[in-house]
Amino acid sequence: MATAGYVIVANNQFPARNLAELIAAAKAQPGKIAIGSAGNGTLNHLFGEMLGKATGIDLVHIPYKGAAAAVTDLVGGQVQVSVQSLPSSISFIRSGKIKVLGVVNEKRVAALPDA
Repeated sequence: MATAGYVIVANNQFPARNLAELIAAAKAQPGKIAIGSAGNGTLNHLFGEMLGKATGIDLVHIPYKGAAAAVTDLVGGQVQVSVQSLPSSISFIRSGKIKVLGVVNEKRVAALPDA
């Protein structure tokens, strides 16, 4: 079949440039950083919750009705970060509308060798 990577992405105005900086910002401002997902119970949502649990940070979950709506609001700045599948976010990443903070996969994603 196929596999798709997942990435932690951020609005370009959000100051963090990588995952370590996101964690530091979230620890400095608990409950102030919004993370958008494709909806409650989706992989995007669960990966965001796992990130919070693993690092001890408190992100505010904003569920959307699908990945497209979440990415649209990420680009527009209504949420600061999101965990997205590569297919739903790659065009926004390549066009420079959002930035990658890290990947969720065990290995680097071939389409994003610098992430």
